[in-house]
Amino acid sequence: MQSILWRFITAYRAHFDETLSYIELVQDISKLEEALARAEREGDRRVRNLARRLRETALPEHPHTASREVPPPAVRPSPATPRAARRRPEHAELENRLGAVLANGEPDLDQREAWDAFVDEHQINTTTAASLELRVRQLNGLSAPDWHEELRSSIRRRLLDGHLRERDRLRLFETYIRRGRLSMDEAESILEKEAPRPLRRRPRLRITVAAAAIALTAAGTLAARGWLDDRSAAAPADGVVEVGESISEDTTWTADNEYHLQEVIFVEGNTTLTIEPGTRVLGEFGSALVITRSARLHASGRPDAPIVLTSARPEGERHPGDWGGVVLLGNAATNVAAARIEGVNADDPRGRFGGASTVGSCGTLEYLRIEFAGYEIFANNELNGLTLGGCPAATIVRHVQVHKALDDGIEFFGGDAGLRNVVITDAGDDGLDWDMGWTGRVQHLIVAQEPGRGDNAIEADNLKSDHNAQPRSAPTLYNVSLIGSGNAEAAQRAMTLRRGTAATLRNFLVTDFPREAVDIRDPVTAGLAGTGALSLEGGLLYQVGGDGTTWGAEETLERDDDGGFREANLFAQARAHRLQLGEPPMLGDGDTPAARFTPRSRSPAATGAVTPPKGEFWDEAAEYLGAVRPGSGAAWLTGWTAFPDA
Repeated sequence: MQSILWRFITAYRAHFDETLSYIELVQDISKLEEALARAEREGDRRVRNLARRLRETALPEHPHTASREVPPPAVRPSPATPRAARRRPEHAELENRLGAVLANGEPDLDQREAWDAFVDEHQINTTTAASLELRVRQLNGLSAPDWHEELRSSIRRRLLDGHLRERDRLRLFETYIRRGRLSMDEAESILEKEAPRPLRRRPRLRITVAAAAIALTAAGTLAARGWLDDRSAAAPADGVVEVGESISEDTTWTADNEYHLQEVIFVEGNTTLTIEPGTRVLGEFGSALVITRSARLHASGRPDAPIVLTSARPEGERHPGDWGGVVLLGNAATNVAAARIEGVNADDPRGRFGGASTVGSCGTLEYLRIEFAGYEIFANNELNGLTLGGCPAATIVRHVQVHKALDDGIEFFGGDAGLRNVVITDAGDDGLDWDMGWTGRVQHLIVAQEPGRGDNAIEADNLKSDHNAQPRSAPTLYNVSLIGSGNAEAAQRAMTLRRGTAATLRNFLVTDFPREAVDIRDPVTAGLAGTGALSLEGGLLYQVGGDGTTWGAEETLERDDDGGFREANLFAQARAHRLQLGEPPMLGDGDTPAARFTPRSRSPAATGAVTPPKGEFWDEAAEYLGAVRPGSGAAWLTGWTAFPDA
């Protein structure tokens, strides 16, 4: 039940913009019934399908399931928890955080540390915290924690060439021994089996800033017991540079080294991090690269020597969310007074961005790949593959690929930075997402989805709390290819436009989405479509929706979320707006993976385009529909892109 329930909660939140409590739904069947009933009345197809599956799988007998011989699930009694404790809101929040992880299996060290930090921050009694975890485990059908197995699993995940770094030994000591979960002897026995210490000639202690506080209290005990001594840390392999501290002076990473991010690395102050062509940067679980306001990242690769930022796990074992990705923060305008980036602690000033600056730059990203990123901090709070917050127009993001991000591929929060020649493949949620008043420019963008993953190719917002906030999100996009998976069971649409966003979209290609091409979600956004502030012109749409021609969402009665606006009106005067509806794009010009994005030379995409604007940013010769010139063999993607499965 818990897996389907969490999928339902996630889809419900995304559709209705409302929070559901996992614990409340499990404990109170009437609240679950209310949520399911609303989902069936007002939800989109994905929400309705999950509601149906949840009824069939888990609910006690009611009118929809009375004829089915499905026994109600057994709910074990909750452990005795003090009544006062149950009334505290932070206990419910801890239960939600526990449930979000335990619904998918046993926790890892990073998640255990996050729970411990929450317990400490809110001064929750450790006995109460343990009772709350046991209660959530019982509701999820799990037994009590097996600390021995959890420690073994945490060690195995962090082994590098068979060895364990001191930083991780310190973290294990703090989490499993100092907090009383295991005795020193028990932990030592597991460590000796899972991570035997290599002999070394000289001691070499490498403790990061993040581990320093733990080290002050634990180092004496660890050294006395042999956890940290001349044998405890394997030296990095030749050419491997472990990056465990923030960067506060100009630094260059070179192609003759491989850089391993150990944690969230901040580039701070008036500092530039330069990454040379051909350099590889590997992120450990929980790490990320954050370029703070006033700092810059200059990462200019070449077609034959791209810069690659990817997972530190071995090829074939990599997964979305293995590390946190890249964050660029600047001082350009947003429509939020005190903007902060997702995924960075709320009390850390380095997560702030935005301002009133119209000059400056967050840096340059060119011929660069970001793979397997998007670390989940906790439920519904994730870093994306590439995040830009308040970055000004002089920021260059050109010839960049984001592949297999856990959450969104690229997300903009305000600012007016742009994208040129960018490809986003197999994102877990949305391909391109914008919010908080983004007014940038885009040309030559590909968003391609795979079966079983991904929501919207583009999800566009102005501001959730004020749809008319200024500056209003109003980007200009030319030559965009949005390519769905073609899987009829997938909950994928080309574009969701909502919360007061404007946009100018020209010369676009949309194909193979199981849901509609465009869904407008509120009256303010619908009004902008009526005035032309939100407009589409010069496009080719093919095989969209169950009937192949679902260009706009059809919503009536309770499902009407945009004040009666009909998305079909956007396509009503197809010839006047240079829209080719139902014409095949004829993709697949060439035998390389990237060639599947290229129309053949005789494709209808070769005609009907709007002339791009003049200016240094724009390719004025791109008078075709989609991101790739028909018949070109995907020339601009050649050499530097890659599409690994793991």
